[in-house]
Amino acid sequence: MIENFNLQRIGITTACLLLAGPAPADAAAPDVYVAPSGSDANACTASAPCASVAAAVQRVASGGTVNIERGHYLGRVEIPTGKALTLRGAGVDTLLDAQQSGSTVYLPGNTELNLADLTITGGQASFGAGILSLGKLTLTRVQVGANVGAVDGGGIYSTGDLSVKDSQISLNQAGMHGGGICSLGKLLVERSLISANHLVGDLNVLGAGLFLAQGIVKDSTIWSNSAPTGSGGAIAVTGSLVASHLTIVHNTAAVAGGIVGWGDELEVSGSILAANPGGDCRTNHSALLLEHDLFGDGGCTSAAGDPLTEGVMLLHAEPRLGTLSDNGGPTRTLATSTDSLARDAIPADDAACEGTDQRGLPRRYPNSTGCDIGAFQRAPPGQLGSLATGTFPALTPNDATLSNIELTNTGGDVLGVATLQVSGDAFTLLATDCFQGALNPGEHCTARVQFQPPNEGTHAGWLTATDDVGGNPLNLALSGAGVAIPTNTALPSIDESQARLADGSWLLGKPLLAEPGTWAGYAPLRFTFVWQRCEPVKGVCGTPSVGGEKYVLGRDDEGHFLRLSVRARNQRGWGEPAFADTPVVKLGL
Repeated sequence: MIENFNLQRIGITTACLLLAGPAPADAAAPDVYVAPSGSDANACTASAPCASVAAAVQRVASGGTVNIERGHYLGRVEIPTGKALTLRGAGVDTLLDAQQSGSTVYLPGNTELNLADLTITGGQASFGAGILSLGKLTLTRVQVGANVGAVDGGGIYSTGDLSVKDSQISLNQAGMHGGGICSLGKLLVERSLISANHLVGDLNVLGAGLFLAQGIVKDSTIWSNSAPTGSGGAIAVTGSLVASHLTIVHNTAAVAGGIVGWGDELEVSGSILAANPGGDCRTNHSALLLEHDLFGDGGCTSAAGDPLTEGVMLLHAEPRLGTLSDNGGPTRTLATSTDSLARDAIPADDAACEGTDQRGLPRRYPNSTGCDIGAFQRAPPGQLGSLATGTFPALTPNDATLSNIELTNTGGDVLGVATLQVSGDAFTLLATDCFQGALNPGEHCTARVQFQPPNEGTHAGWLTATDDVGGNPLNLALSGAGVAIPTNTALPSIDESQARLADGSWLLGKPLLAEPGTWAGYAPLRFTFVWQRCEPVKGVCGTPSVGGEKYVLGRDDEGHFLRLSVRARNQRGWGEPAFADTPVVKLGL
């Protein structure tokens, strides 16, 4: 049975006051340095580093960075009140170790701390053995492990905003709540591993991996956490939780080895919950949303154990995962096998396929039909693709143009181009760099293709490429046209039938109609008609009038002849004009 948990922990205020102490004055240095070879008598500069992180945080200005060289640093670190600092190590083998003397890192209220590229270990305290945070805390590529909390938060205890990114919270222990993390403020966990954390108490024991009041947990693996006498081996939540693309497996509790919770809303999407003794999910939330999840058992149940059937596209199956391994990225993951039902289970156009997996690799790939459920996205094999259209501009026969066509590895694994050829009587492969080496995902090579139409008309061909990993061949259609400038093969004519009588006289206000004649050239052809009034003796014509195919006789045309000029054009340009003349106009009565 799920019991309510009083979020106001007894004794935490007193403990925090004892730890805080007076804040030292800010130092002027925006950046300070720490190295095992340094001395706290030094100025904490790059050339004269301090020996301890505890000394360095007293000397750095708010907004500055403590740069910590690779090494093993003993003792607790207390951040001065009111400062905003970054502690940046040189990797996870930069260790801050309290040697069981209290919280390894203490962050008071009204303080901000960014931890990056280091390990927090050796803490032993009632609350927050690894990190006790009453301010705003961010972890990036940090390991928090082997810390022991007597009450809550073996790894981290936080009452303010807490962000955990690309980090590992493992092998921590607490008595009651949050073996890995106990968060009473807002929690964000992304692309992280929460594993092998334990709760050892026997009363009101909740959340061996995570205990939180509210938050977002996504793209992460929660594995092998245990609360043998309690609830929520992986997660216990007392408020709203949005959980997406999680792999929650092999967590143990007396009730709900996976997720247990109550509050306003629980949303679980794109996640694997399986093989969690005590049940994958038990919730008393007022609103429950399940979407694109894979459950190893019956799914979520109510606090009374009744099945909750709400959900969209839910699967119930063995997830078929590998072992916890280094599959790339900053933390270890559980890869899905090739025959897992979690693979490609979410349609590719679904919003759940946006973003990255736990390793930081894309969830959506070109030509993929879907993305995977869980924290791990199995990349599709290498696949050749091209965004080129393969369409060339129209040319006069025997003219030539070149196009550089890019071939891209649109898949998720390395490939090499095995064959590349171009077909079609107007197309030639002149050069390529596609055989010079393997293509990583997203990389491209270039095929230089010439188009030279031997004659007029449409010309078609293909660029075909194959890879060395058995992917589908790339077939890119090539097209272009041989087009000559139009030429006149039969002169235009003027239809006088509506404007001229049998006696040869002309009718005022009646039309003459243009006939363009016959033209050679690649269709479609378009015509322009120009009419001019000309003197019969000198043959001098007046200003052209673009009148279209019809010309209406007027009084000013008396005693003149009319000249029709026709020009044709197509994709290649304008042809030379061709002409037709009328007899001299004599208007009738």
